[in-house]
Amino acid sequence: MAFDEFDHIDGCPDDELTRAFAGISAPARLAASVMNRVRMPAPTRMPEILDAIGWMGILSVAACLAFFVILK
Repeated sequence: MAFDEFDHIDGCPDDELTRAFAGISAPARLAASVMNRVRMPAPTRMPEILDAIGWMGILSVAACLAFFVILK
C-alpha cells in the first residue's frame, strides 16, 4: 500500500482540513459503540501481591544473611 495519501494529509494546512471535513459528523451511537469495544477491565490486585512476594523474599535473604553473620 502506498502512503502517498498520508504524505498529502501531512502537508495540508489545518484550515484546509477543517474546511474539507466541516460538514461531516459521527453518528451519536458511535461513541457508545467505541467505548464498549475499548473498555478496560477492572484493575487487579496482582501487582501488589507480586510486590509483597518480592519484598518477603528480599527480607528473607537479608534475615538469613544477618542470622549467619551473627552466628559466625
